Amino acid sequence: MIAIAHIQKDRITVKKIIISLAKLATIEIGMKNNVELFHDQKIKSQASPFKDRKKR
Repeated sequence: MIAIAHIQKDRITVKKIIISLAKLATIEIGMKNNVELFHDQKIKSQASPFKDRKKR
């Protein structure tokens, strides 16, 4: 019984580790996507001077 409990605990911790790693990966991917979006917006804003005129 004790051994089974230990195995179940290990499985839970492994699951937790995998979940936390997956979360970190998704956060990193999200950060990269945000940076790319930010760069795209910068390029678009530089390409169109009309938007800048409207802001002023």
